[in-house]
Amino acid sequence: MNLASFALLSGTIPSEIGNLWSLQALHLSNNRLSGPIPSEMGNLRQLQRLYLDGNRLTSTIPEQVCYRKNPLLTFQFEDNLLTGTCDRT
Repeated sequence: MNLASFALLSGTIPSEIGNLWSLQALHLSNNRLSGPIPSEMGNLRQLQRLYLDGNRLTSTIPEQVCYRKNPLLTFQFEDNLLTGTCDRT
């Protein structure tokens, strides 16, 4: 799902996004999204690519998103107000 680059989405990412189990890629870059990244995104077992850069997201990056049984192949969280890291070790 590509909703990136000047889509001008605003508000928070709803926790219900965790119900999109077959989602493989999510592009939400360069919008006006704010608030935390929902931990429910860790339920997206098929997700391989996650782009959340260029928003106004806050809080820490949820462990459920970073440290999954099937790790993300590509992720971008830059240009937000997030704390923590999402290491691939």
